[in-house]
Amino acid sequence: MSAKIAEKAMEPLAASTTETAAGEAPVTGERLPMMEIGLERVARALQATLRKYADDKVSVATKAMRDMRFSTYLRENKPPYTFYIARFEVTGAPVLLVSQGDLVQLTVDLLLKSRQPVVEIAGRPFTATERILTERMIRMIMNEIGASFQPIAEFNLKMDRTETNPRFLTAVREKDGLLATTITITIGDRKGSIDLLIPHASLEPYKDVLRQQYAGDKFGRDQLWEQHLTQELLVSHLRVTAILDEPMVPLSDVINWQVGSVLPLDITANEPIRLHTGQSAVFFGSMGRHDDRVVVRIDGRLE
Repeated sequence: MSAKIAEKAMEPLAASTTETAAGEAPVTGERLPMMEIGLERVARALQATLRKYADDKVSVATKAMRDMRFSTYLRENKPPYTFYIARFEVTGAPVLLVSQGDLVQLTVDLLLKSRQPVVEIAGRPFTATERILTERMIRMIMNEIGASFQPIAEFNLKMDRTETNPRFLTAVREKDGLLATTITITIGDRKGSIDLLIPHASLEPYKDVLRQQYAGDKFGRDQLWEQHLTQELLVSHLRVTAILDEPMVPLSDVINWQVGSVLPLDITANEPIRLHTGQSAVFFGSMGRHDDRVVVRIDGRLE
């Protein structure tokens, strides 16, 4: 089953009714099209990764993004839960990934190949084994987030620490506004969800990119795309061919070639060697020897 975006974000995003009922100032946000695209890519990539572990059909979907205060999130979601505090590698700004009982149960079943009956986890703390396996799943999701957003922005995440009590969270305060979405994983007849909470302050350095309708949607030069393209080009590989000579040989001679036949070349040891990439001659050089290898020293560029 293909991954999908469960709902479309509205523009502008509506303030939470829970916040209004609680007497808090509403939090409104703006539509971030590239964030939606990135999350859709995360869902597809995560689905492909989880298929390697699962013996049943896998589906991953993300819900529409919501702007809310952290206090609102805590009122809407009851413990037990685990807060995984991650940080953007570039800015060091915090991101929260929150797992609850259904994800823990799903992860244990998936990674241990278990098909135990569903056990209600609410009302008890997670065991050490459950925490270790769930953190492995969280790190898998973090890796997919970084890789999926790579063409858009540097969203690589590194794990900071975990907390089970929101009172000990220093990275996010209850009054802070944040962007929230839920990643739902379905394997067979079982489901598990993880909440992705990104404080507005953490998103601020990326807002210009995330507002775009598509990658590179801006007036003038897109420096982010140029940097990404340059980095990818620099790590690409080219086949370089050193051509000593290109003699014309009768077909009758080629037919009679066998092991040990000698092909004379109309060059001397001091003549320049041409270096080609594909069909283009780019450099010329001189032949020599380094240790036990024949080498070519680049002497200049061919115009």
